[in-house]
Amino acid sequence: MSQPVELPPPITALQAAEALGLSDPDAAEGVAHMVNGAIAACGALMRAAGRETTDAPPPRIPASVLRELLELRELHHAARVYYERYAQDEADSASNCVTAEQHRDAKALRDALAAVRDSEIRRGAFKAAEPQQEFILVP
Repeated sequence: MSQPVELPPPITALQAAEALGLSDPDAAEGVAHMVNGAIAACGALMRAAGRETTDAPPPRIPASVLRELLELRELHHAARVYYERYAQDEADSASNCVTAEQHRDAKALRDALAAVRDSEIRRGAFKAAEPQQEFILVP
């Protein structure tokens, strides 16, 4: 009996963007989706032909990177709370600021938080619960 075929691991949109030099996140996501679909299809064809397949082990993420990610999330949350409680009026109108620099900095914070929020929405971090669909059985 032959050895099982090890399928390559799925790729991420970031990997697709880096490999192909893509700057459009939607295009990178589409490429990753196509590549991952091709990997799955190859695995299905091999199994249909009687070959055993195994998935490659997932890559390990270093603990230091995970810690930094958690720290960045905490920083993002604190910045959002600060903006919503104290800096929102300053970003909305220069008349609420002592200096033009204060107004510019508040707008920069607002824009940075909005960019993070848009990125989270694009990658599906906040997926809304879909309503339950009713199926009608036809005899």
